[in-house]
Amino acid sequence: MGFIRMPASMEGANSSAAIHLLLDTGSRRNVIRKRLDSKTNVYSIGVSTYRGEIYLRLANDSPLRGEDVDFPGLTVLGRQIRPVPFVIVEDLKEEAILGALTMQQLGMTLHPQSHSARLGGLQ
Repeated sequence: MGFIRMPASMEGANSSAAIHLLLDTGSRRNVIRKRLDSKTNVYSIGVSTYRGEIYLRLANDSPLRGEDVDFPGLTVLGRQIRPVPFVIVEDLKEEAILGALTMQQLGMTLHPQSHSARLGGLQ
């Protein structure tokens, strides 16, 4: 269960968007809500790769249908990862979830006591 949240910048093929990530070490995959707000659909930002429909299992074992895609880039704490995989879903309480595999690629270390994260010794 995650409780550390942080801002990030999602780079799309058409534009970019500021998003808020929940850092979730219990999730292997990155997940993003289809509608970030009343005006922004993540497809308008522009995906770089579309792999098709996928079903995930949530922690309570219920299935979640989504679409497996890559976005051109994601910047978190000043570090960029390119491309970045996400599963787009219709309904998600959080705007986006950053999973453990991408956190490892970023070199992210979580600090639960201070509700913070660091990348390679940087704040």
